[in-house]
Amino acid sequence: MSHANIALESWSLNLDALRVADIDECKSILDSIDRVEDRSFIWRGIVLREIERRELWKDDRDALYTSMNDWIHRAPGKSARDRYAALAAVEALKEIPLHELSQVPRCNIETLKKLSTGVQTEPETIAAAQTLSEDAFVEHVQARHPHQHLEKRVKPTLRLTEPVQAALDAYAAAYPEVTDRQGQLEGCLIDWMQERQQ
Repeated sequence: MSHANIALESWSLNLDALRVADIDECKSILDSIDRVEDRSFIWRGIVLREIERRELWKDDRDALYTSMNDWIHRAPGKSARDRYAALAAVEALKEIPLHELSQVPRCNIETLKKLSTGVQTEPETIAAAQTLSEDAFVEHVQARHPHQHLEKRVKPTLRLTEPVQAALDAYAAAYPEVTDRQGQLEGCLIDWMQERQQ
C-alpha cells in the first residue's frame, strides 16, 4: 500500500487504509500532519491511537522502543506533551464520529472534553464547535446548557519582561498551532513543570 492512499487530503484520512498501515506509513502520515496546523490535532490523535492499538511502535526499525510511552517520548515529530494531548482528546471524545470531530479546531477541543457525552454528541454542539471561535463556543454552550458549569474565561492583561517575551516567542515558533499568548504561556508553564518532575 502506498502512502498516497492514506495521506491527508481535504481533512480526510482513509481510516480503513490506516488500520492496515505499517509503522513507516503511520510515521509518514504523522510527519505530514505535523506540517499542517489547527485541525490536524485530532488526526494526530487518530494515527497515534492506531499505532498504540496495534502496537506498531514495536515494528519501528529506526530505534528499539520498550513501550508506546517510550515511542511517544523518543520518536521524531511533535512533542510528547502534544502527542499525549492528541491521544487523550480522541479517547475523551470517542462518541463523536471521527469525520465530524476532525473538523473541530483545537481551540474548541478542550471545551468539548469538559461537556457531558449527551451534550458533546448533540449535532448543534458539534456544529458550533466546528464553526465558532473559542469564546463564542463557550458562550454558546453556557447559553444552551448552563448545567455544564463551564467557567467563563477572562482575558488577562500581561506585562511581560523581555526574557519572558523571548521565551513565549520561542514557544510560538515551536508550536505554531498555539496562536494566543495565554495558550503559549500555559504551554511554557506546563513544559517547565514537566521538566522539574523528571
